[in-house]
Parts: sequence; structure tokens; C-alpha cells
Amino acid sequence: MVTEELRRVDLLPEVAGPIRVERFIEKRFNIVPSYEDLPVGLLGMTCFGQEGVQGVVIAKSLTEERSTVAERRINSTLAHEAGHMLLHEDLFKAQSSDDTGALFEEDLDTPRQRILCREDVLNLLDGTRTRHRYDGRWWEYQANMVIGALLLPRCLVDNMLSPFLVSQGQLAVVHVLDDERRVEAIQ
Repeated sequence: MVTEELRRVDLLPEVAGPIRVERFIEKRFNIVPSYEDLPVGLLGMTCFGQEGVQGVVIAKSLTEERSTVAERRINSTLAHEAGHMLLHEDLFKAQSSDDTGALFEEDLDTPRQRILCREDVLNLLDGTRTRHRYDGRWWEYQANMVIGALLLPRCLVDNMLSPFLVSQGQLAVVHVLDDERRVEAIQ
């Protein structure tokens, strides 16, 4: 689905290269992501209305670091929010029209119709940090799955890896990464 969406807006590269996620959001949803101060732990949010996606906000703090890691975090956050836009827009339209109750539990800011995407690192009272595991929020799982599909479209990854694959198996032949060329493939 994501590959088709990239093709639809003419943003799927012919050869492996960076996916312009912000441009994808602009072309596909006709909105420009904004970068604003958000509460600590809130990386982004997608705003919906009866007509669908109305906006996406990314934590301004992500842009202030200006490092490779920060740039990757911005792209993955944009891709995550694009996942909400692609997968959950119709759910918000339906919820707005029939008032059936909250589909998104505590991550839905119901009066404003937006999904709040929180960081997976919690600051504890004693100042330590800990990671928590997936807690069953299906909408976050789905949006996270779009991150990989958007940033690493399978067709491009397959093309890049094909020289490094070897055939294995007798009944069913599968192609796996050649252990002897793994470092070369990574590079």
C-alpha cells in the first residue's frame, strides 16, 4: 500500500535513495508539517477533522539538535505520522460522523480530534530513564509499520540486496543474505 502511495505522488525513486517523507505528506495530503514546541515526551501529532487530515505537528526540539541521528528521528516521526494519516483518516471521519466513542483511548485528544504520539522513553521521578515495551495500542503499531515501508520500500531494498543473496533449500528455494558478504551488503 505504501509503495503504491509513493508512486501515486511520484516520489518512489527508481533506484535506492532517500525518501522525501515531508514532501510525501505535502503532496499526498496537501498539508505542510509544522514544527512547534510540544510537551516533553510528545514527538508528534496528527490532527483530523470531518474532512480527514487537517495537519501534522512535529516536536520542534527534534530539529534543534541538527545531527544525523536527529535527522533520522525527524524522518521516522514524519513517517509514523504519515502512517496515521494513511491508515486512520477514515476512522476519524467515521468517528466524527457517528459519535461512537473513542477508538484511540488515551492517545486521542477527543475535542481536537488528534492522535498524540509519545516518546517510548519515560523519565522517572528519580531521574533515571527506562524503555517500555509495546503496550497493545494497535493504532501505534500500525503507524510504526508504515515507518519501515515508507523509509525502506521493499522494491528498493530487494533491488539493493539482490547481488548479496544466495539460494538455499531443496524443497522450497529461498533467498538469504550471504554471510560472507554481510558486511559488504551493510556498507
